[in-house]
Amino acid sequence: MLRRLSGLAALGVLVWAGHGTVKWLDRRNVARHLSGAQAAYQEGRFDEAFRLVKLPSDRGLRDAQVLHGRMLHDGQGTPEPDYAAAYRLLEPGAAAGDAQAQFLLGMMNLQGQGRARDYRAGADWSMKAAAHGHDGAMAAIGGLYLHALGVAKNEGTAYGWYLAAAARGNQAAAQKCRELRRELTATEVSAGERTAASVDAFIAQHRK
Repeated sequence: MLRRLSGLAALGVLVWAGHGTVKWLDRRNVARHLSGAQAAYQEGRFDEAFRLVKLPSDRGLRDAQVLHGRMLHDGQGTPEPDYAAAYRLLEPGAAAGDAQAQFLLGMMNLQGQGRARDYRAGADWSMKAAAHGHDGAMAAIGGLYLHALGVAKNEGTAYGWYLAAAARGNQAAAQKCRELRRELTATEVSAGERTAASVDAFIAQHRK
């Protein structure tokens, strides 16, 4: 019996006498599914990624849930988006500080995807993602100020948030900056530049 248990242990299986087994091999299998899903996603093989990510997502692996939720949100590997399911999967990751999950929850609240439109919740999640340096969240906040969605309209502040996003490679935000510079006064441009500097300081403080 001891020899048999030793053999199982060598294979990565932990035996609980009288209560079945907890399989280390199963854990490794789950991890392999996640790494395979991530690789397939990066290479654009979305059907394969969606198939592989389901097992680790169902087991509660946070990174898998975020990827699964992102694919459900974007309709990748699935016939159409499922915003309600995506929201549920993304919530644990967002609460734990995952910037991409926070950004997506922010967008779903702002756009009313899978739930009633809620600008305040959208702004809150976007701000959390922006604190991690997420350029898409910064651009979203710029849009709130530009279009007075849940906040007072302030084109200078909007310009500042777009500037911060553009500095991190967001091309849509860079285009918005070019458009706004043609319309803003010199005072508003200066105010926007101060806002962008404040955003940089906000992110640096968050990372300490």
